[in-house]
Formats: sequence, C-alpha cells, structure tokens
Amino acid sequence: MSRIPGKSLAEAPGRHLRWTALAAAFALTAFGCSDGAHPEHEGSPASELCDGTLSTAAVQALHRLTGVERFTELTGTNAEGRPNQFSLDWTAAHLHNRETQLGQCEIWNAESEGSALLISMDFSAAQSVPTRKEIEATNQVRLGPRSRRSPVTFLPVGVSTHTEGESFADLYFKCRAHMKDGEIQYVHAGMLSPQRLKGDSQIKDRLTMLTSVSRRLAAKLGCEKEADLPAVVPDPEGT
Repeated sequence: MSRIPGKSLAEAPGRHLRWTALAAAFALTAFGCSDGAHPEHEGSPASELCDGTLSTAAVQALHRLTGVERFTELTGTNAEGRPNQFSLDWTAAHLHNRETQLGQCEIWNAESEGSALLISMDFSAAQSVPTRKEIEATNQVRLGPRSRRSPVTFLPVGVSTHTEGESFADLYFKCRAHMKDGEIQYVHAGMLSPQRLKGDSQIKDRLTMLTSVSRRLAAKLGCEKEADLPAVVPDPEGT
C-alpha cells in the first residue's frame, strides 16, 4: 500500500477501495449482481467459503453475526477474465495488484430472495502500518453530508488491529516476503459489513473471521511464525 501525497496511510488506496466497495455493496444489495456474477442460490455451508479458510471458530462466528445457515460467493469472471470467487493461491501471488476485486472474499446470503452482501474481506500488501493517532484521526463514517465518527476498538492481534463501528475492521500482520511484483513488509486484511450484524460479541466474531483467513494466507506466504496470529482472538483492549 503506497502513500498518497498529503494524505495519511489510513486514507491510502486500499481503504478508498473498500469505501467504494461498500457503496457498490449497497447498490448490489438493492439491485442484484450483474455480468454473470450472480451468487449460486442453492448456497454452501460456511466451511466452504473463502477457499475453505474459515476455521470452526470462524464458521461459528459467521453464523452468530448473520443468523444465516447457507451462503454464496460470486461466480463468473471479472473484466480481466479472473474468476470472481476468492482463491488463496491467487491472493498470495497478487498482493500488489490494485484491482477492485483484489484478493477479495465476498460472502452473500443464500437464504434471501434478493442478493444481499453480508461480509467482504480483502487482502493487500502494505509497506507500513498506520499509527493509532492516524487511525483515530481518519475514523469517519462517510454516509453522506452528515458524517459522524464511529467507535474505534483496538485488539492485540498482529501488528495493528482495530474495528470501526459495525462496518469496518482492519488487521495488519508482519510478513516479509519476496514476490515477483516486489517485496512485502506487511499484509493488510480488511473487512466491511454493509448489513446490520447480530450477536453480543460482534467485535471478536468479526476479528475471528478475519484472523482465520489471515492465518491461512500467512501460512501460504511462508510467514506464519513471523505473523504470529492467534488461533483464538483475545478480548478487545480495555475490556
């Protein structure tokens, strides 16, 4: 993730893409998918989502967050001909890619009559990590002209991990790797949730899912030990 002149790291391209993706998610929820990328309506169990990277705890967390039993992912291909469905191998090999669908796992509700995006997770390379001051300074929910701040909660996971309200979560883990597109210092894992989530442990449940996929990605990149991501997500700081 490269810096934009005059902007903090928290306002860099990856974050901007997720804000754009969130707006698109609301549009897709309202009007359905296009370009042959409709989710499969019969649905799949949570254990098969995101290329099978959700642990048992992450599967349970997803059920608590959504109240849904059957899910779908996008099918079809994007404009470049790459399958829309998440691939751990593809993501590990293209962390520097700047596509909107970059390393992205989208989880849809297979039980609703219309298309409803529940959760989206994306993964990209980062050369640095935003400080808490930067995170808190740029924490702004952009829902039109009347913006408001959302609660920021930090968790002791990886190098830096936090959630913002009910919509966003960010996790950075150390991963020094040599890729054909350049070296990696950190991996940034982000989550957005356009739908209202359920349950009494939303913060831990969201991070349980994000950490589960991140652990598998770290293992694929050969930096699992360096990333030091926990199998069980700890309580948020200050609780």
